[in-house]
Order: sequence, then C-alpha cells, then structure tokens
Amino acid sequence: MVEKVVSFITRKVNNSVEIVLFRHPSNDIQLPAGTVEDGEHHYHAAIREAQEETGLNLFKDIKLLGYEDIDIINDEFMIDKKTKVYSRPDANSLDWVEIRKGIYVSHLQSKYGYHQIEYKEYDDINDPKYISYHIIGWVPSDALTKKVKRYFYRLHFEGEGPATWEWNTDNHLVELFWVPVDNMPIINSYQQKWLKYMINDL
Repeated sequence: MVEKVVSFITRKVNNSVEIVLFRHPSNDIQLPAGTVEDGEHHYHAAIREAQEETGLNLFKDIKLLGYEDIDIINDEFMIDKKTKVYSRPDANSLDWVEIRKGIYVSHLQSKYGYHQIEYKEYDDINDPKYISYHIIGWVPSDALTKKVKRYFYRLHFEGEGPATWEWNTDNHLVELFWVPVDNMPIINSYQQKWLKYMINDL
C-alpha cells in the first residue's frame, strides 16, 4: 500500500481564513500534496510536503482531518517503490529510466513476474493533447499496488510573507498564492473533492 498526504495550509487574516494554492505550469491549480516516504510517518510527511512545495515552514496546530482508502480499479496501478523500468521482462535487459514511488501507471500486460506499464504526462494548460513525457517498459510485479491510503492535514501558518511568490518544486517553477477559503478558484478536478475535509473543519 502507498500512503499519500494532502496539506491544507491556512492562515487567519482579520476575520478571514486563507489557504495556499499553487499554479502548476502544465497542470491546473493545485493543493500541496505528495507521497509518504519509506519509514516516514504521515504526520511528518504532511509537514515535509508543505515545506518542499511552498517554502513555508512556520506551522502550528497541525491537525489530522481524516483519511480515505482507495482501491485502484481497471487497468491502473500505483508504483509501490522506486524501481527501474526495463526494456524486457528481464532484470538483465536495458534499464534506461527509474520511476518513483506514488506514480499512477497503466498496465499493458504481464509476463515472467513483470508487468509492462505505461506512463504519460500531459500539458493540461497549454495543450491537453500534447504528451510531454512518455514511458513504456517492464517493472517487477512487486513494485505495483492497487491500495492507496490518503491522509488530510490542516497546518496553520503563523509567519509573515507575500501574497504571491514563486518556488521550485519537483523540477517545476510554480506560482503560489493565498486566497480566501470562501472565494477559492476552481482547482484540479481530481483534488476538488478533497476540499470537503478542510471545509468540514472550519
């Protein structure tokens, strides 16, 4: 099973509650979120992801809001541990790339204890039909899972800072900004359903 976290970073401004969002250069407006590392507790992962994806670090009143268990259906899997991607179902074949834990992939076929998988990354903002990154290859069967557990945390930020700023995360330069919770823009469609955990806590 892969564990994931979502970090709702909020602050109080006068009588309003604001939240941090970021604009990804190729994938809509998003919330800080990520994968729990091996040996890491989800509490610490929520703080780490918040820091890595925003540059902020003065948090208090860190609160677990809930969690969801996900069973991945159809032909999709999630990478359960960082693994090499081989050109054939054979560990002695060419391995030209690694794929990290927490990535969704499509399953194409199985053979000899390996799965042939496919990963596509699209430019949803500029051209949704454009594939900017494409991997097809074989990974060991034990590197895949259909079980995911996602934890939702609220982190109160008590520092000072600008209303908008830029930050490098996951090899992307993203634009971060504070917005009132009661006047949020439309965010990534997959993440939109996560907001209920934060709204129920306000």
